[in-house]
Amino acid sequence: MRRRFPIILLTLVAAGVVAGCGAAPATPAEVVVPQATQAAPPQARTAEPSPLPAEPAAAPTPTARAGLEATDPTSVTLASGKPALVEFFAFW
Repeated sequence: MRRRFPIILLTLVAAGVVAGCGAAPATPAEVVVPQATQAAPPQARTAEPSPLPAEPAAAPTPTARAGLEATDPTSVTLASGKPALVEFFAFW
């Protein structure tokens, strides 16, 4: 199997080079020329005033979750070989 891999790889690379460097097709593709048509005159739209909101909505203030405590970095093992959930936060 090891002996076949370089041969298959070389064959695929050679096929890609040959396909990329091949001659262009002899017949060009048809080009469609757009015909000039009568354009309808643009119609003016009447703008209807939209109702304004009574009071702009204020973004809610984010609050910190209660009970967050700093973890001792020496007690955390990230190289345990199992997925671990790590949460980063900062006291502001």
